[in-house]
Amino acid sequence: MSQPRRAHRQPSGAEIATPDFHRDDPIVRASEVGHYVFCRRAWWLARVLGCQPDDLSGLRDGIQFHNRLGRSVGAAQRWQRIAYVLIGLGLAVGILTFLGSCGVAAQ
Repeated sequence: MSQPRRAHRQPSGAEIATPDFHRDDPIVRASEVGHYVFCRRAWWLARVLGCQPDDLSGLRDGIQFHNRLGRSVGAAQRWQRIAYVLIGLGLAVGILTFLGSCGVAAQ
C-alpha cells in the first residue's frame, strides 16, 4: 500500500480513478461492503488511512468490464423499449382488425 492518492496516470496519459471511500462520509456503499468482505484490512487501510494499492491493473480491468457491461445493459434497455412499442402497435392493429371484422365502424 502506498500513500493516499486519488488517481493514477497510465503510460498513455489517461487517468484511472482509484477507489475513493469518502473517509468523512458515514455512508458505507455497496462497493465498500464487497471490498470489506474480500479483505477487511485493505478496506480499513483505504477507508481510514486513505491508502490505495500500487498495482492498478485489476482496477483498470474492472473499470473496462463495467464500462462494457453498462453499454450492454443500455442496449438491452433500448431493445426492450422498442419491443414494448412494437407489442403495443401489434395489439392496437389486432384490436382494430377485430373490431373491423365485427362490423364496428370507426367514426
